[in-house]
Amino acid sequence: MPKENKKRGRREENEKRKRQQQDEEAVSGDFKRYKIQNEDWKQDEIALNEDASGYSLVDNGQSTHEFFGLLDDEEQAYFKRAAQILDLNEFVTGSSEERDAFLAGVWKECQGKELKLASSQSCSRLLEKLIQYATSDQLKSLFQSFSGHFTYLISHRFASHCCEMLFQRTAPLVTEELLTPFQVITAENQSNATSTESLFLTTIAELHGNFGYLMTDSFASHSVRVLLLVLSGRPLASLSAQSLLQSKKKESKAKLETGIDTASRPVPASFHAAFNETTQDMIGSLDSNYLRALATHPLGNPVLQLLLEIEFSTAAQSKDKSRDSLVLFSKLFPHIPMLEGTESAQFLRGLMFDPVGSHLLETIIRNCPGKFFKPIWSTELRPKLIGMIKNDSAVHILARAVERLSPEDLQEVTSSILPEIPALLDRMQYSILKTLIERTLIRNLDAGPIFDGISDYFALKGIETVLKSKDDNSVRVENEQDVSNETKRQALQKVSVFFQEMIKYDSSVRRLLFDTFKNMEPDILITIGKNKYATFVLQRSLEIGDKVYRRIVVQKLVVTVTDLALDEIGSHVLDSLWKATLDLQFLREKIATQLSQHETQLRDSYAGRLVWRNWMMDLYMRRKQSWIEKSKHVDQSLSDDTNRTEATTQAAKISKTSIQVARERFAAKQSWKIR
Repeated sequence: MPKENKKRGRREENEKRKRQQQDEEAVSGDFKRYKIQNEDWKQDEIALNEDASGYSLVDNGQSTHEFFGLLDDEEQAYFKRAAQILDLNEFVTGSSEERDAFLAGVWKECQGKELKLASSQSCSRLLEKLIQYATSDQLKSLFQSFSGHFTYLISHRFASHCCEMLFQRTAPLVTEELLTPFQVITAENQSNATSTESLFLTTIAELHGNFGYLMTDSFASHSVRVLLLVLSGRPLASLSAQSLLQSKKKESKAKLETGIDTASRPVPASFHAAFNETTQDMIGSLDSNYLRALATHPLGNPVLQLLLEIEFSTAAQSKDKSRDSLVLFSKLFPHIPMLEGTESAQFLRGLMFDPVGSHLLETIIRNCPGKFFKPIWSTELRPKLIGMIKNDSAVHILARAVERLSPEDLQEVTSSILPEIPALLDRMQYSILKTLIERTLIRNLDAGPIFDGISDYFALKGIETVLKSKDDNSVRVENEQDVSNETKRQALQKVSVFFQEMIKYDSSVRRLLFDTFKNMEPDILITIGKNKYATFVLQRSLEIGDKVYRRIVVQKLVVTVTDLALDEIGSHVLDSLWKATLDLQFLREKIATQLSQHETQLRDSYAGRLVWRNWMMDLYMRRKQSWIEKSKHVDQSLSDDTNRTEATTQAAKISKTSIQVARERFAAKQSWKIR
């Protein structure tokens, strides 16, 4: 007779001991990682010597390794339940009031345990989420709790993410306090007794002397770059900033409901002084050879990119583009504009074909003044055009350079690239072609030869073969580590994005795509509609195609529309079919008829239920005539809203004169200046 499965007390004790051992190993492992990285930094042989840097981790009266204690079992259980509730976000009222009350209770429970939570493997993620929803008083309180321990926290494996989020969320408070007079502190609101400006300045003073090490630390470097953005007043949520702040392996997270600022922020004058001191602490004592070694360092390179962007931006705003205002750039390239045959030219060639250093050269080409860009283009980039096209790193540098070329140079580059279009497409180098087309159209040049070269390549290879994936979902799950399948998925993703861009232009590529979809067999169209990446090309074509094209493709899909509706990916095609049949009511009714015949299957599927709701099939089953009238009314209202929005925008543009627009632009700039 089988025995009852019981959980004994000894097993519970073992689990408790394992949890404590994991936390202790996380702390000790972080200390070991610190020691190993510090030794690797000193042993770097690429012109990185100990005498050139002179960097050592300053003690500042605190140990390089700190231990804040462990959470007990009850505390861990409470915070884990709180994290689950926040992840589910299923509050009864559905408003933010209940969530705010819940967060206030969690914050009250966190008091005195902030450092334990930040350094905990299981609870640091909860603290990071709490920072996202925190109020200004809660942010200041947490900032003060972390104060005095930032040197250790920002280099900690788990706490570094909390520090990074804290800096990003607290940065807008500096602007609010700067634009609004600082209120008199009352006895009831002691958390506002310290200004956010002083909190940041205290943190910078605490980290002073350690930036040389922290800027190349695998965990601290992200927080250091955020601090540089905060001190300089640059936006934190721009695409360029995010590419520098986050690594490619960073986990995807939900968007902040409270949001991070997306515009430049005014900062106090003390921040500019602190930024200069921080920059001096990082690179002030480094010579050109050491800085060039950092340019190829995986963690030092993003810091140099950010410093160069800020340096170029500051010089552009002050209208001082001389070499004296570009300190870091002058150290890296002391011989520009006289570049040919110098050490700067040799260093630039090394960056051009280096997987890490090429990103720094992209930043320089995108932001440097024209008098520096022209010699770089004429002496180094233009003579090596064909070689750059064939290199996976240098081709992105060429794309950045194309964005700044004159019409004459752009025409010359286009003529050189046309014979290489098949080779570029074979290596999936779509960015250079996309950039070349955009710049050609902006310069009012003829982009027809580029489109013809692309269409000829895919016509020969077959768009049907390119878009039809050979590895289905079952193969992807079973062969998760199969390199060949991963390569196929990446190739299909890239070509899908490329076709979505090309289909916007009325060109030979667009006509080739439309002709291919019109001549496809229905089963192949279904396969493409169910593909994770190729389906976007089909949906996009249904959105912008003319009436004849949409009628032909929709008729092919009507027969097997139920298969699409039951598929998690293909169900999105049904949304496109609703819009595609705006002026094809007979096809819309035919699709609804097909769906009504498989009601049971659709209701048993999650994707099918969504399609059933979006197509208002309950109304269709009860009152078909009302469904027809309502579908027409919905389409008409959507069309009217679109036309009304376009008309309002156009009227707003017409109502303002050029001098009014210029005055508004000037007033906006003046409002952000610090007097």
